[in-house]
Amino acid sequence: MATNKFTPKTVLLVPDIHATPGDDLKRLDAMNDWVLDERKAKLDKIILIGDVFDFASLSLHDNHQPEWYERSLGADAEIGLAALDKIIDLTDSVGLNPSKDVHFIEGNHEDRYNKWMKSDNRLLTSQFPKTVRALVQEERAYRLNYHAFLKPVLIYGTAFQHYHVSGVMNRPHAGERPALSMLRQHHMSVVQGHKHTLDFAEHTRPDGSKLFAFICGAFVNPKTEFAYAGAARKLWWNGFHLLHFYAPGQFDVESISLERIS
Repeated sequence: MATNKFTPKTVLLVPDIHATPGDDLKRLDAMNDWVLDERKAKLDKIILIGDVFDFASLSLHDNHQPEWYERSLGADAEIGLAALDKIIDLTDSVGLNPSKDVHFIEGNHEDRYNKWMKSDNRLLTSQFPKTVRALVQEERAYRLNYHAFLKPVLIYGTAFQHYHVSGVMNRPHAGERPALSMLRQHHMSVVQGHKHTLDFAEHTRPDGSKLFAFICGAFVNPKTEFAYAGAARKLWWNGFHLLHFYAPGQFDVESISLERIS
């Protein structure tokens, strides 16, 4: 139930980008064009839900393949930074301040980089920054609100996280209706990425106010092959969203698929 004290807000929610070397990132240009030209949306925040970087050179899913040895950590880092640059281009156009209004939530692929930097002696003595946060800070002049992996970020009464854990093993919610599982366990409105699928659940409190759980799909290059995807790739939803908040923890979802803007 909306209240007179809350000013409506609009959040651009960008799911997992998984930028990899060779990615033309045209989908980010198309998103920016849509926001500016088609929707003319007034944005209050931009939230990157994690896995902007892919870091395929650090993946062990397919290290038995010959092409794995041709991958470059430097190239992985550069394409992820280029994806962030596209987001900053949009903030310049819509009048947002990246240090206040853009939230970069670490995903498990950013955490992969952080873990490798702590555990591999070859990387510990390299010139690469020791964390993705440091990488962004050292390589780019702009500043973002950077949030560590699996630390919830509370914005407009909603907990955003790359994924919300289902128990003591820190695993993401699974099953046929993971959004419903999230809602039953966390007792507040929650949003996550990670699964690359789309799912939504709601619960109505006795006073008529709503709780929502939203799993937001992915925003990947459809031409990129991902070793960990396999047959599950056909289940992925690809695009981005506007979350229109009308009260704390309560929002309408406007989903824009990649097919729609291509």
